[in-house]
Amino acid sequence: MTKQVALVTGGTSGIGLATAQKFVQEGYEVVAASVDSADKVAAAKQQIGPEHFNVVTCDVADRAVVQ
Repeated sequence: MTKQVALVTGGTSGIGLATAQKFVQEGYEVVAASVDSADKVAAAKQQIGPEHFNVVTCDVADRAVVQ
């Protein structure tokens, strides 16, 4: 079985969170890139469930961080 993984930028709030939630509902493993506070990250994990939702601290606007 092939695991599908989605990378969602801004995945711990707003449209990014809704997108991440939809991917999880569709069976994807989700990695969310976020610069949100620890409280927002914890709230997102609680809302979606940590089983298929992981968060990395990453400012995708910073080229050096992404490389």
